[in-house]
Amino acid sequence: MAFSLGETRVIVTSNPDVPKEIFTSPVFADRPVKQSAYSLMFNRAIGFAPYGVYWRTLRKIASTHLFCPRQISNSEAQRFEIANQMITVIAGLKGQFSVRDILKRASLNNMMCSVFGRECQLGSDESDELSRLSEEGYELLGKLNWGDHLPWLAGLDLQKVGSRCSKLVPKVNRFVNRIISEHRDRAQALANQDFVDVLLSLHGPDKLSDPGMVAVLWSFCERGSEL
Repeated sequence: MAFSLGETRVIVTSNPDVPKEIFTSPVFADRPVKQSAYSLMFNRAIGFAPYGVYWRTLRKIASTHLFCPRQISNSEAQRFEIANQMITVIAGLKGQFSVRDILKRASLNNMMCSVFGRECQLGSDESDELSRLSEEGYELLGKLNWGDHLPWLAGLDLQKVGSRCSKLVPKVNRFVNRIISEHRDRAQALANQDFVDVLLSLHGPDKLSDPGMVAVLWSFCERGSEL
């Protein structure tokens, strides 16, 4: 069954071959960029960037330097430490509490260690700040925005998606650019490089602009808060 949600075409099917084709066919490689995704710079990150040279470059960088077996193996001690912190936090709680919230913070902390090279305790000021930014970004990204489907409504910003994104992005830029600047100012041994160091060390066609680095780093942290 097919119908239109404003100017967006929608397909409803119970045939498993249809989603299989959508996920594997290059015809559907480009993901529609929502207003919130564009405003939050995700159009420059791997999740929403159009399929092409830039997207393949991002994929190569991520698979080579962040999600490769060697990197995953090297971060095993980090994951054990975060798991121990999580157990300690749970042991100190009384009454009812949300395990999901603790798991989300632990997941985000793991990404923060891998991406930024930060060894943050659960509940630290920096971890809490990133958690707040990621939570709001995740909410905006998943929010049904009628302006995406009815473009003539976009300028009215009836759901305040645009205005909230405009307030969030400067905070994200300050947070991520501060960490990038700290990495630029320090001498980092090759063996201890984190993902920010890797991005800063790239040259030639693989080198990303500062806004591109912010978008990529922010998107990975945002994904770290999904649970």
